[in-house]
Amino acid sequence: MLKTLVPIALGLTLTTSAVAAEPPTHPDLAISLIGPSTVTLDSGQPLSLHGKLINRSKRTAHRVVQPNDGSEMGWREPHVFFSAERKTDAGAWEQVKPLQVGRCGLFAFDWTQDVVSLPPGESLLLKDWLPSVERAVDLSQAGTYRVRMHYVYRAGRSAKGGGESMTVLPESLADMSAYSVTSKPMTLTVRRPLDLRLTLVGSPRAGEPAARVVELSLHNQTKRARPVSELGRGARLHFELRGRGSAPSFVTDTRGEVQRALAPGARQALALPKAATWDLSHSPEAFEIRATYYRFERGRIVETIHSNWVSVAKSL
Repeated sequence: MLKTLVPIALGLTLTTSAVAAEPPTHPDLAISLIGPSTVTLDSGQPLSLHGKLINRSKRTAHRVVQPNDGSEMGWREPHVFFSAERKTDAGAWEQVKPLQVGRCGLFAFDWTQDVVSLPPGESLLLKDWLPSVERAVDLSQAGTYRVRMHYVYRAGRSAKGGGESMTVLPESLADMSAYSVTSKPMTLTVRRPLDLRLTLVGSPRAGEPAARVVELSLHNQTKRARPVSELGRGARLHFELRGRGSAPSFVTDTRGEVQRALAPGARQALALPKAATWDLSHSPEAFEIRATYYRFERGRIVETIHSNWVSVAKSL
């Protein structure tokens, strides 16, 4: 992994949303997605999408659990999350992997306080404690995707805290069986106007400057100029090791935001700072890395671009 002179917040947990086999589908509840009817977006562009849990019964009220802190991770009831499939060149649909999420380990473990009755025909908004789609699943590659929202109640057997330890439910919830609800898919098209390319040019050694090992460049694949920023001047970089929970490394943004126009078909190299060195203390002998480029405007992320994965074998 890469090491920079940036303090990492204590208590940060890098993890993916806990997904297990879903319980049976609820006969009366449904999820309706709320968002744009036609979606075409650039890779890394934010997508505003949420949903509502609807009681379709005409006579029966159903008890449901309102999402709270930790629901997005599956640490408590209910587990509310997005899934996605990408259409392959052969026309088949393949599952898209969930992304790692960095957050603290504290959460609202007592989900029994969030149980409410949902009357017939009424709905519950599913918006809070839900990450944006592009931060939940990997939509980095160009193509056609199908996105679904899931609401899963496991009767207290969630992934953390007040879940597995709650083997006996309160008497008031004893007859509330586990169930799942999945929305109909929303189809969206992702374009990749800027391509971030990661190239391995050497074998990493402990303490060696990262610039001697990898090269990074942005490529404008469109027919019009695109705004770009240099690292440390309106852009940050994050290196990720596949399948490992190591802390991210960021190139800090300390000198203000400076943009330039990258001409159609043009390439811009991203210069890594000298302070970025290899820390191999917790890395296996061989691993994969990729980079993520974040561009800021007025202090907010406006563009996120993932690079290709590169296989690395470290040198001793």
